[in-house]
Parts: sequence; structure tokens; C-alpha cells
Amino acid sequence: DESFFDLPSTTGRRAVYVGRFYAWKGLEVLPKAAKLMHDVEVKVVGGSREEFEKVFGDAGDLKFAEVPYAQVVNELAAADVLLLTGTGKNEDSNRYTAPMKVFEYLATGKPVVASRTEALESLIPEALVHYCAPDDAEALAKATEAALNDKSGSEARIAYAREHTWRARAQRIASLFTQ
Repeated sequence: DESFFDLPSTTGRRAVYVGRFYAWKGLEVLPKAAKLMHDVEVKVVGGSREEFEKVFGDAGDLKFAEVPYAQVVNELAAADVLLLTGTGKNEDSNRYTAPMKVFEYLATGKPVVASRTEALESLIPEALVHYCAPDDAEALAKATEAALNDKSGSEARIAYAREHTWRARAQRIASLFTQ
């Protein structure tokens, strides 16, 4: 697949999800939400259309890219908003899954749309992301539209990501053993 970064947008507005296609990630809302958004290309980075459809069914108008990890930064740079889904239908997803990629997303300074799962809500302050109800395509579409119009908060997102780098996390953990 070609890199999304190298392809011109037909709309000029891009929403990007980066990650694998596991059933507990709630990605089945993406094709439905994409149909509800106006002039927004929704890109899924991390697998093929065929892989997505094996897990979630019809992929609709979603665009796909499989790129080496080193090129993911290009995909993030090409996005106008970054998407992080989760599902309330799976207890692990809802209560315990808070992927590290949320900090990669925040580090870009770009607006982030995230499913309001218990895990994410306990980790990321409301002011830093556009939360939406999990498993709700209309809520995801509305939050994405709002995020596309968000011109504030990039410095706060970047600062929060800096507080949660691997190094910062390791230092916090190490300090538990030296107290």
C-alpha cells in the first residue's frame, strides 16, 4: 500500500486511526462514522482492507495503509485529527485498555478524538481530547467534526505527552523503589 502521507487528500481533511484490528478495539464504528462526516477522509493505518473486513465486516469508504513503524510518524503528520476507539461491549477494553499510542497522538499537538471508556477517561483529562460515546458512530462523527474545528490546546497536549514518555514513566516507577 502507498503511504497516506504521499497521497493527496480529496477533501483536505483527514482523520487517522493507527493500530491493529482487534475486535475489542471498537473499530466497527469507523465505516459508519465516515459516512456521516462531511468532506473527511478516514484513514486506517496498520493493516489492509481485507484484514479489517475479516474482523469487522464492510469497511465502507475507509482508506487503508500498511507502513513500516518508522513511517507512522508521516501518517500522523498528514492527519488533521487522530482517532482512538474503544468499546463498552468488552470489559477489558472499557476498564483496562489505555494504549500508549494516545501519548504519541497527543505529542503531535493535533486534536484527538477518543472513545469515553473508563480506562481512557481515568488517564486523559477532558480538556485534552474530544471524547465521544464508545460504539456510537454518530457521536464519533460529531466529535471528529468538532475536533477538526479545534484550533486550541496543542501546547497542553504536547506538555501532557511529555509527562508520560517512556523515560518519565520509568522514572516514576523507579522512584517507588527508592522511597
